Amino acid sequence: MLHELGGVQQIKGEPLRRWFYDHDIDLVIWQDPARAIIGFQLAYDKTRNEHSLSWHRDRGTKHYVVDDGENDGVTKQAPLLNLNRAADNEHVLALFLARTGELPDQIADFVATTIRSMAQSNKGGSKALSDSLERRRNAQ
Repeated sequence: MLHELGGVQQIKGEPLRRWFYDHDIDLVIWQDPARAIIGFQLAYDKTRNEHSLSWHRDRGTKHYVVDDGENDGVTKQAPLLNLNRAADNEHVLALFLARTGELPDQIADFVATTIRSMAQSNKGGSKALSDSLERRRNAQ
């Protein structure tokens, strides 16, 4: 279950930051003064092949693979986010929903709704690409 971490560093001039932690998922959200969510970053599959899904109301969504900075016995480097193809949003949603028990309802609903809407967008894009490939095959 996701648990809120206390004492999260706040940066002057930036929105309120809240961090929720689980062994396999981290959720960081940013809220405006009225407590509306203006962005979130969901890190998932942290113990296997970590990825991160980010959403911001002004910048939209991005999906990253996390380079953990390990260099096969060489000095550890800082982790990096590398832009990646679209997320498997249905997988991400299932992981998230399985761990929302202690999240405030407003946050759980918002993140789940956003991921569902991303999944619907991806299905539409995948369908259009599939249709385009099928038309191309038929034309040959």
